[in-house]
Amino acid sequence: MVIGVDAGAISSQDERLNVGVYRVTRELLKHLSHIDTINTYRLYSFSSIPKNIMKEFGANMINIPLIPSMGYMKIHLPIELVLRPVDIFLGLSQALPLGVRHAIGFIYDLGFLHHPEVYGKQANVLIKQTASLVARSEHIVTISNASKQDIVQTYGMKSEDITVAYPGVSEVFQNNKAKAVNKNPYFLIVGLLKPGKNIPVAIAAFTRLLKQVGRPYDLIIIGGGIGLSFTSQKGVHFLGYVPDKELAKWYKGATALLALSETEGFCLPAVEAMASGCPIIYTQSGALPEIVGKAGIGVSIKNIQTITDAMIKLTKEKLKTSTQSEKYNWSVFAKKVYDLCSRFNS
Repeated sequence: MVIGVDAGAISSQDERLNVGVYRVTRELLKHLSHIDTINTYRLYSFSSIPKNIMKEFGANMINIPLIPSMGYMKIHLPIELVLRPVDIFLGLSQALPLGVRHAIGFIYDLGFLHHPEVYGKQANVLIKQTASLVARSEHIVTISNASKQDIVQTYGMKSEDITVAYPGVSEVFQNNKAKAVNKNPYFLIVGLLKPGKNIPVAIAAFTRLLKQVGRPYDLIIIGGGIGLSFTSQKGVHFLGYVPDKELAKWYKGATALLALSETEGFCLPAVEAMASGCPIIYTQSGALPEIVGKAGIGVSIKNIQTITDAMIKLTKEKLKTSTQSEKYNWSVFAKKVYDLCSRFNS
């Protein structure tokens, strides 16, 4: 069987985008390599996938760059699939090209429907491509029960046509023992820093913390910024993109991770932090209550003081996070996807 994969996310040269779909794509293919050595995987991308990443995959995984990047999804990929059809296609970027005969679509969240103001012009693009993906996929994979229920209610899909597969925790975060060196104790924000992550709310809560506890703390913000700008404030430090080995150390030493988005379908930084022993202060909406469970404190972004109170509480006590993080395993995720693909192997 020949399995086509939209692997464009792992061919991007922009390090700021090495989160979310990038990590799901890379870890899925790496773990599928351990499970499946028989089927052929064609990894389509809009530039060549770096050699160090391809070395993680099996010999049955072949990169097919479709250059130039402009027109990748709407022109180059449809033509390629008509000329050289595949048996099943994995739409990992929440989109499907034309020319696909059988497809498994991936939907991470529907935040663009509930909070379109956060996505700007991209909201209309996501609305159209996700509706098309739902209509043309033979099965949907999503990453939380919260997202599954949202998909069922929004698109009228049958529950049995949607599989929930939790993403996992990468080894670098499981095996790290070292803590980052920082002068003051600190809170952490991690991820692609875009509108909707509610960074200004987090900074406002942190500013209150400094006034109320009477001792120094830092707020460390890690990730590339898209469409955001902030004025310099006491104790707030933007580190930009940080490699995973260094990021693991920041998780290990943090008082807590702030995850204040209202549109999360899963939140990989939250499970990476939990695996590192770092509790989460999270928004009580979307998938975060499901994913974090008792390994954190739920707050309302409409009440900044509740966030500050949670921060103060975690300066005094430590929550156990390891049990919750054990639920998230990339091998299990990959096995669920492999089993779905196997249905098409007649």
